[in-house]
Amino acid sequence: MAGGAPLIKRTAGPASLIADASPLVAMSLVDRLHWLPEIFGPVHVVGSVLQEVLTGQFDASESRIRMALDKGWLLPVEPDRSSPSRIALQQRPDWKLLDPGEADSIAYAMAQTHHPTPPVLLMDERAGRSVCANLGLPVIGTAGLIILAKERKLIAAAKPEFERLHEAGFWLAPEVVRMCLRRCGELA
Repeated sequence: MAGGAPLIKRTAGPASLIADASPLVAMSLVDRLHWLPEIFGPVHVVGSVLQEVLTGQFDASESRIRMALDKGWLLPVEPDRSSPSRIALQQRPDWKLLDPGEADSIAYAMAQTHHPTPPVLLMDERAGRSVCANLGLPVIGTAGLIILAKERKLIAAAKPEFERLHEAGFWLAPEVVRMCLRRCGELA
């Protein structure tokens, strides 16, 4: 990797991953969902995110997500909506900017922070990433996942993966793609 620190620091084994809808859809569109367990092990997904991604309207991407559920590495979970910490989170002004999947994923992650290695949220949306940053939760997006795939030698180059996403109709900001390609040593 060219320049920069590792995206995810590990201290006591792999962190669990809690996935939001957008990156799940992106990875399923380009048949790269298998990266998630290869990098992180089992992936937790809250019920509200599953409702977002399994609508019955997108056969190809949904069949890959269902297959991951059937294989057991995509694990449905539910946050405790009545916990005092969840109620406190709901009082935050920035909480109102989150969709149900983001809110439930973040609340579930907060309930897991007592583990030796904190969970990582896989989330693309700016509002959700901002809340994660404010709460001190590690977060990675679709673009960061491509960087990790290259770092772990799951792919030879990042640029074709960004092109595949674009061709599949998944948009990433050009400046994000350029930054990632620089980090991967594929852009001067």
